[in-house]
Amino acid sequence: MNDTEAARTSRAERRIQWLFAAVVIVFPLQFWFTKHVAEPYPALLLPSFEGAGLDAAGRYATELADVVVTFSDGQSRTIGLRRLFAEAPSSQFEAMSRIGLHPKAGGPPPTNLWGRTALEKAIPPRLVPGFVLRKTRLYYWAGVDPATVDWMRGRMKELFPERTAVRVDVVWYMQVYTWQDGRRSGERTPVDTVVVPL
Repeated sequence: MNDTEAARTSRAERRIQWLFAAVVIVFPLQFWFTKHVAEPYPALLLPSFEGAGLDAAGRYATELADVVVTFSDGQSRTIGLRRLFAEAPSSQFEAMSRIGLHPKAGGPPPTNLWGRTALEKAIPPRLVPGFVLRKTRLYYWAGVDPATVDWMRGRMKELFPERTAVRVDVVWYMQVYTWQDGRRSGERTPVDTVVVPL
């Protein structure tokens, strides 16, 4: 092995060492970020994929929604969230519906949500605008956003081109499944309704 090859091998080994050192440093930071802020993607630490657990009585509960479209002739039609968000990634449509069409107990966001000074308020929205919007709309609710209403109006024209939709109700309910003797049974309880006038 000549000097050039030895130097190249030495540099490659150093790069690998630096890579491992970077992982050792970044891993705890990402772990903290995942626990306290949100799960980043891509990530060094993958989610647990543990699924949904049953409660002590052997039940599984989840919150779902139906979308009831009312037309100008007074008739209505019910579709699922998956059809409403057909163009969205299958891994994201439920989160998108909860962000834009699910009321939250928090009410409108406080004015000092991201800080008190102008600099504190400007940094998060400029650095990570999607994260800020998602967190704000996940926990606070001031009604359906006008951009969401515009999107819904366009989506109804795409789904029902021959009819005129005048209103969309997103009916949220709690679905509780119970397994007994190898059989599944379910019970649905209404939780909330969001009305989107078109």
